[in-house]
Amino acid sequence: ASSLSLAELAAQLQLAATAPLCATVPAEALLHAVIPTQFVDQTCGASILALLRQTDCQSLANEIYGSRVLTVPASESRIEQAQSIAQLLQANKLIDIEGILVANLALFTFHDNAQECYERSLLLAKQAQDFFDEHSDSGNTPSPSEKTEFIDIAELRRVVSSKEGQALVAHFNDSPAAIALSQSDGASVLLGSVSGATQ
Repeated sequence: ASSLSLAELAAQLQLAATAPLCATVPAEALLHAVIPTQFVDQTCGASILALLRQTDCQSLANEIYGSRVLTVPASESRIEQAQSIAQLLQANKLIDIEGILVANLALFTFHDNAQECYERSLLLAKQAQDFFDEHSDSGNTPSPSEKTEFIDIAELRRVVSSKEGQALVAHFNDSPAAIALSQSDGASVLLGSVSGATQ
């Protein structure tokens, strides 16, 4: 399986779908498939992406979550990441694990109860947000005169929507985690070229 190209992997995932004519199955489905619970949520909010983009992500995750959240390092393919998740889950008791941070991707939470799975994702994202808020450099907080005007956001939304050829929804977030993410080296990779306009 590790010798499959991304195109071959996508084809195999599509063939394995319960409704083969449905929309394209994402490669992340492979990561979901190795987690042996009924429900898996994938979260990539600003605080989670900010955490994932830190060079010391694993040590920060340990500081924030302790042993409740495992981390999977970056790798060349989703197949390698799926294998890493499977190995981590074999080496740990599933009942003690609330989530898995997958480098350059997202936080995965899981449970056999959908509500519990969802609440775990909210709690873990909030804990990351609280950590960044607590450790943010208050000297970098924009003064009221530097704050973004909502008319500027509307103008940015208009420009981006025009480039995309369709109306898009804008969400304003000036939390320390969002600012740290927008200023990170990998912002353009994670957020697309639009992030440069927000820096």
